[in-house]
Parts: sequence; structure tokens; C-alpha cells
Amino acid sequence: MATLQGPGAQAPIHNTGDPIDVPAILRRLLGGDWVGPALVAATAVGVAGVLSTLIALMVKPTDFGVDNSLTLVAWLTTNAFGADLDVHAKMLGPEIHASLAAAPLTVTLAALISAVLVFRRWTRRHPNVGAALFDAVRASLIAALLLMVIALVFRSGGDEFGQGWGNELAHLFDATLRFAPSALGAFLGGLIMLMLVLGGSALLRTDWWPGRLRQAADLVTAPAYGVASFALLLPVAGLVGLGLALVTGDTVQDSDPTADDVWSSAGLFLALLANGGYWFLGLGSGAGFGARGSSSDGTSDRDVHHLAHYAGDTWGLWLAPLALLAVVVLTTWVVVRRAAPEKLVRDLTLWVLAVLLTSPAWTYLSGLHADMNVIGMGDGYTAHGTIGVVGWQVTLLMTLATALVAVGFLWRAGRLGELADLARSLGGSPPSGPPPPPPPPT
Repeated sequence: MATLQGPGAQAPIHNTGDPIDVPAILRRLLGGDWVGPALVAATAVGVAGVLSTLIALMVKPTDFGVDNSLTLVAWLTTNAFGADLDVHAKMLGPEIHASLAAAPLTVTLAALISAVLVFRRWTRRHPNVGAALFDAVRASLIAALLLMVIALVFRSGGDEFGQGWGNELAHLFDATLRFAPSALGAFLGGLIMLMLVLGGSALLRTDWWPGRLRQAADLVTAPAYGVASFALLLPVAGLVGLGLALVTGDTVQDSDPTADDVWSSAGLFLALLANGGYWFLGLGSGAGFGARGSSSDGTSDRDVHHLAHYAGDTWGLWLAPLALLAVVVLTTWVVVRRAAPEKLVRDLTLWVLAVLLTSPAWTYLSGLHADMNVIGMGDGYTAHGTIGVVGWQVTLLMTLATALVAVGFLWRAGRLGELADLARSLGGSPPSGPPPPPPPPT
């Protein structure tokens, strides 16, 4: 059996009918070139680290301490790839175990885009998709290991809280605080996220794929460009929404916990710019946004509102539906540009399906999640809270908006009849075209 080869080798032979030679694949994976993948991994982790350091310097309290500050940088870096922050606190008896997930999507997107650019440059002369996929796996493994090491090394804990009032208050209440990124979450998050993004980047090079596999890869090429363009537009949408909120109302100032510190506010907005972009578009779709929480004692709290509530104090947010329409039109236009004319109906249908499938992921990644377990208070106490858009609402409404825009593009191209035929064929009805000619007489 011809196994997948590295750079400079001949294209692999597919569909031979032989069993997969797993040891040969592992030898190729472990024995290949690691220089390029290491550069890709260093780019992803390095960009995330630099941006996280900048944000941490802006948002950290004055007397936070060196070890706490370094741990904050480590968490922001690893959290960009999905790692939670594990917190253990103790004060006058009760112990609190908590986990916090608040992915700074701006950092995530910058790190992934930089990694893809380096990856595509490194693999541009690879002869086949196998070589590129091997490099994608190597780069993902290296990045995952780097993130895990960062999570294991930078772990803050103890009863020292800098040199100011925080340290004195901690000693007064016999308080200790230990917090660190989840090492397992850092490894798995970095591995899965980079493998998906780099593997998807390799998938878009359809010239690498042999004939039969190229047809399968061609199914996702145009929708994948739509998903990528949507990701790139999230920080832009966030910047627009933030500008409208600052200029036309007090919503941001009233809800900003760092409003008394300009630098902290700027750092918070920078970290959550892409998150806010998704929230802004979600409000524009008609979905609710706010905080939801529940606890083990049976109580729950829900402070979720729709666009009219927030626009009542900040009238500029009424432009959110127009911003959503602009984003949906732009991303659908990208799909149309990448689709072959004869496959336009198919690719736009798959694009609507892609929005339906990826919206829950964007909802979770953009949201802020916290879990808490308190020991030493009777039978114990657990709680969970989330801040973000309502998932099922934004998924259905964004999918509907995308479907309507896709229909508009098909109408403009005069292809609506093909969409109707596709719907009838899926429902088991014959197409609406003229009947086939009768068979020739025998």
C-alpha cells in the first residue's frame, strides 16, 4: 500500500482496497519535518501570548502581584483556545471551587488567522493533501503541548495579594486564592481547534485532492469560505456596536465593571470585541441577550432582554438589524463568488446548513460561563451562570436570515426554479420540468 508521503514525494494512491497501515502513518507523522509545523504552532501561541500580555497589563488591578499577573496572562493565552480557569478560594472556613470560561474571541481569531497564513505559506509547495495534513497534525500537537506547559507552569496560589490593600484584606479574613488554567483543557482545546482550522485550510486546496475525493472536498469549499468571512467580520461588527453604544447612550458605561479605569475598560473591550460583535448581531437577529443562572437550592435568575430594551437607552443599537443584514449579505456573496455557476443552488443550500450547524458553536465561544461549588455551607452549594445570547433563538433566526438572503441571490440569478425542483426531489415529487420523451419503438 502506498502511504501518505511528505513534501517532495509523489501523490498517494487511494482506494487500493488494502487495510490502512497505521504503523506506517505513525512513522510518517513522527519522522517527518517538524520545522514548519513548529513555526506554525509558535505563531499561534505567540500571537495569543502577546495580545494576552497586552490585555492583562491593561486590566489587572494595581496590587495584583507578579505571580498573579503572569497567571492571568497564561489564562488569557490558553483560554483563547478553550481552557477554563480553575479557581480555589478559602475564607473563614468555606471553600469555593469554581471554573470560568470567557474566551477572548479577538485573541482567538488573531492567533488562528496568523497560524493559517504561516501554514499556507509553508505548505504552498506540498505535492498533495497528505503532506499538508501531516503538517497540520504536527503543528496542532506542538501548540497543544506548549499551551499545556504554560498552564502547568504559571499557577498562582497562596495568601499573598501584592503589596497593597488586597494583601492586608486577605490576611484579615484568613483568605487564600489559588487559580490556574486547566492543563487538560489547554491541551485538548489547542489540539482540536488548530486541527480543525488547519485541516480546513488544507481542505480548501482542492487541487491537492484526487478525483473522487476532490468532489467531496468541493462540497464544503464555498460554505467554508463563508464561515471564515463571518469570523473575520465579528471584530468589525463588535467595533461598530461598541461605537454606537458609546456615542448614543450609556449602556456600556453603566454595565462596565472597570468604568473608573480607562485602561482597564480599553483592555476589556479589546479582549471581547469579537464576542461583542456576535452579541450585537444576535440582538439584530431578534434573539435575546443577558445573564442566566441556576443553583442547587432550586433558585434561578434570568435577566434576558431583546433589542428594544437595550436600544431604549442607546438608540444607536437600532442599527443592529442593518448590521446583521450587511454581514449576511457579504458572507453569502463570498459563497456565491466561490461557487461554480452550475453548483450555485447546492452551495447556497449547504451554506444555510453551515450557518445552522456553526451558530451553536459561535454562541458558546462568545458567551461567558461560570460554575461554582461551595463546600462548608451545610450540604454544599453549586451554581452555574452564563452571559450571552440565547442559543436556540440566535441559531434559528440567523439561519432564517441567511436562507432569505440566499433566496434573494438565487432570484437575482434567475435560479429559483432549480431550488423548487430540489425541494420537490427531496420530498419525493417529480421535478416541474417537461416530461421526458417517450422511449423509441421496438
